[in-house]
Amino acid sequence: MTTLLTTLKPNSNLNEYYHGNLPGTLQYKKDAQELMAMDTNLPLTPQDALWTSIPLTEEIKHRLLPHTQRLKNWTLIMAMQKAPCPTHGDIWLKGAFVNTATGEIALLTSANSQEAIVRSATRPGMKTYDSTYYVGRYRMGAPAIFWKTLQAILLSRA
Repeated sequence: MTTLLTTLKPNSNLNEYYHGNLPGTLQYKKDAQELMAMDTNLPLTPQDALWTSIPLTEEIKHRLLPHTQRLKNWTLIMAMQKAPCPTHGDIWLKGAFVNTATGEIALLTSANSQEAIVRSATRPGMKTYDSTYYVGRYRMGAPAIFWKTLQAILLSRA
């Protein structure tokens, strides 16, 4: 199978990009081969410096995964946290999971309050396994550093 180089597209949030064409949907079925073939030749911006990789703990897994998914079906392979918002105190997480049965990748964004999700997307998020975090009901938009890091992790696992 030949995998074509895919392009990340500018997101509605400044200095963020998305992969794919599905607007407004959670992304549970991303193809790992496509993500490994992404063109991540994007410039880093000051926005990227706000995001740091964080340990892959059960606590972080619970903060990222919606309660509608079975924990045992997903392995967290990457997580990043944005520096807390000075205005509202919002804490944002972005993560990538591998489905243990299919190998497909899930890309999820969560925040430490329902209000943060609504401010970002104007519609409520879904509860996660951690009762204080909510997942946005939209496709993954992320800064360049997220996509570069995700691609490196997937390539190292291949």
